[in-house]
Amino acid sequence: MLKYAREVNASKIEITGLRGATQLDDGSLLIEHDYIAEKRANQIADLLKGVGVTRPRYVINANKNYEIGDWKVRRVTVVVSP
Repeated sequence: MLKYAREVNASKIEITGLRGATQLDDGSLLIEHDYIAEKRANQIADLLKGVGVTRPRYVINANKNYEIGDWKVRRVTVVVSP
């Protein structure tokens, strides 16, 4: 993704942070806080800027909904637009 962003001279990078939840043995849910999705997305933007991808406009989104799936759903999606 980094290589692609540089090759197409990206004008916009849209990052959406997602948050997760884990179902515990007793059936209850351990849900990440609402702010985690935005923090996760901002961390990726900061990493990209830190390696020199500073020209594009960054759009940060945070999905306030959560998915059950432990570590598999704690992620970001990144869309690079030329």
